[in-house]
Amino acid sequence: MIVNEEIMKYIGVHLPERSELMQRMEQEALAEHIPIIQPSSAQLLYMLVRMQKPRTIFEIGTAIGYSTLWLTKAAPEATIYSIDINGEWQARAHQALTEAGVREHVTLFNEDATLDPFSQWQTPPSFDFIFMDAAKGQYIRFMELYLPYLVTDGVILTDNVLHHGLVTETHFYNRRKRQLVERIQKFNDYLANHPILESSWIPIGDGMVLSMRRRSTK
Repeated sequence: MIVNEEIMKYIGVHLPERSELMQRMEQEALAEHIPIIQPSSAQLLYMLVRMQKPRTIFEIGTAIGYSTLWLTKAAPEATIYSIDINGEWQARAHQALTEAGVREHVTLFNEDATLDPFSQWQTPPSFDFIFMDAAKGQYIRFMELYLPYLVTDGVILTDNVLHHGLVTETHFYNRRKRQLVERIQKFNDYLANHPILESSWIPIGDGMVLSMRRRSTK
């Protein structure tokens, strides 16, 4: 827990009520240990998208489509692309988007996000907003692949960058956990020193970082 648990409960009480579909997806994700964005972080995502009014959005990590629904709610006129390697989860995302009546607004890619699906397009897309919530150990890879598609002043919002507060730890009994945390730490350092991105870390949910592409590299 990054923030005091009582504070998180307090924030939760003040969040707008989610739709019946969203609440059901939250319960399913909790019961089945499916990683989805926390409601407090989802509300921030929603507000940022509402304010920016992007025309094109790329989501890296569809899962069962929970955050995708937030994106369609925030930007109903936007063209949205979403990618996930898990076919079963994407099938459920397809079902959820259909149930919500927004399936036609989202192009789903059931592919590995480390292999750029746009590289072979005759006319590559450009994105106003990218939401990154997939394999945490691949965040630098994702950034290097998809940053070239981000427009000037475009925004990238990345989830889980504080990883339960473990980014401040130095000793781990679990080797796999240590390696993952080290990769997240490396990603945060990468953003802090990036030549064309300005970033701000937000200690909400599991930690988010908001990055904007600068107008000039000077």
